[in-house]
Amino acid sequence: MNHPTKALAAAALLGALALSGCTPATIHDAGALSDQAAPASSGAGADVVLDELGEGVYDLAAVKTSTIAKTTIRTTTFLNLRAGASASTKRLATLPKGQQVTSTRRASNGWYKVTYKGKSGWVSDRYVTKVKVTKPAKPSAKPKAANGAKLKAGTNFSYAGLRYAVLDGGVNKSRTQGAMIFLDGDYYPGYKSAISNNPTGAKAKAMAKVAAKRNMYLIIPRLPAAGYKASLGYTWWGVPSKTVPLVKKLDAKVRSTGISKGNTWYMGYSGGAEFISYELARTSQGSYGNGGAILVAGGGVRSNGANIRISTPPAAFKKSFDMHYFVGSKDGTGQSLNAATWSAHRATAQGAALYKSKGFKTTRTVLAGLGHHDYNMSTLMDAGFKKAGK
Repeated sequence: MNHPTKALAAAALLGALALSGCTPATIHDAGALSDQAAPASSGAGADVVLDELGEGVYDLAAVKTSTIAKTTIRTTTFLNLRAGASASTKRLATLPKGQQVTSTRRASNGWYKVTYKGKSGWVSDRYVTKVKVTKPAKPSAKPKAANGAKLKAGTNFSYAGLRYAVLDGGVNKSRTQGAMIFLDGDYYPGYKSAISNNPTGAKAKAMAKVAAKRNMYLIIPRLPAAGYKASLGYTWWGVPSKTVPLVKKLDAKVRSTGISKGNTWYMGYSGGAEFISYELARTSQGSYGNGGAILVAGGGVRSNGANIRISTPPAAFKKSFDMHYFVGSKDGTGQSLNAATWSAHRATAQGAALYKSKGFKTTRTVLAGLGHHDYNMSTLMDAGFKKAGK
C-alpha cells in the first residue's frame, strides 16, 4: 500500500538538501577532505584517494623532518602526494594502490618524503606498508685454487742458482694444493739414472701421480754444482754451507705461491735423506715446510762417533713434521758406492730412534730383500703418506 504522507516528507527533505548545496555521497571515513575523490579515470566504484583523514591537517611549523635509512613502502590505496607533510598542502600527484616508492626522509608526524614520476613530496604513513627488500644474491665467484694457484708445472726452472722441475700428476686446482720436494741421492758426474736428472722419465711421472692423489705437486731440484766434492760426487749433505741456503730459498719460493708450510713435504733418498736428518730437521727448522718427511735408505744422525745435536724446533714443526723411514734389509755396509763403510740400515735405525727421543713422531719400515738400488720411489712415497694418515 502507498503512503502519500511519507512520499511527501521524503520529497521535502530532498528539496531542503538541494537548497543547502549538499548532495548525497558515500562517506569512507570521518572528516574526509574535499579533494579526496576518486581519480576521474578510475571509474565508478574505484578506491577513494586518501591522505590523513580527520587528523591530516598539521601545523607545518611544528613538524620536524629527519634522515632515515632507505625504506621501501607500498601504498594500500590511492594516495595523494603532497607538497608538505600535511593534508592542507598542495596535492602534486596521486599514487595508485600498490605503488612502491622509497624514502630516506621522514617527518615527526610519520609522513614519508618520496619521489613519484619526477615529483618529490610527502605521503601519509597511515596508508602505506613497509616492504622488506631482499638483497640480490651476489654472483658466485669462480672457484679459485685455495693455495698454489701460482705454481706452474715445468721441467727446467731456475731460481737462486738451483735448477728444478715442477711436475703436475693431476692436481685439482680448485682445492687446496701442496708440494712434495724430492731430494735425490748422491751421484758421480756422468750418472744418468738419477731421478733428478730425468724429470720427464717414468719414475718421476709415477711419483708425481702419487703426490697428486694428495693434491700435491712434485718438485725435483737437481743436485747443484755447489754441492760437488771429488770424494763424494754431487751431494746435498756433503757441502751444507752451500746447499742449505739453496734449499731454503727453493722452499720459500714454493711457499710464495700460496702453498702453506703444513702442505710442504720432503722426501729424500740416500744422501737426500741424510740432508733431511742432518740439516733440515736438525736446525733452522722454521725456514722449511713442516708437513712431514719420507726418508728412504738414509737419514742418520751420527758424526764422529756421537749423535748430532738437534736444535729445539718450533712447536708447530715438531708437532707436524713426522719422519717415516724406509730401508731394505740388505742395504748395509758396502752398498753405497761413495761411502764404503756406511750402512743405510744402521743410519735409519739411529735416526728414527734419536728423533723419536726428541719428541718427533717417527716410524721405520724394513723392506725384506732390498738393497740400496732396489727401491721403488713412487711406492714408498705412497706408503709414507699412508703412515702419516694422508
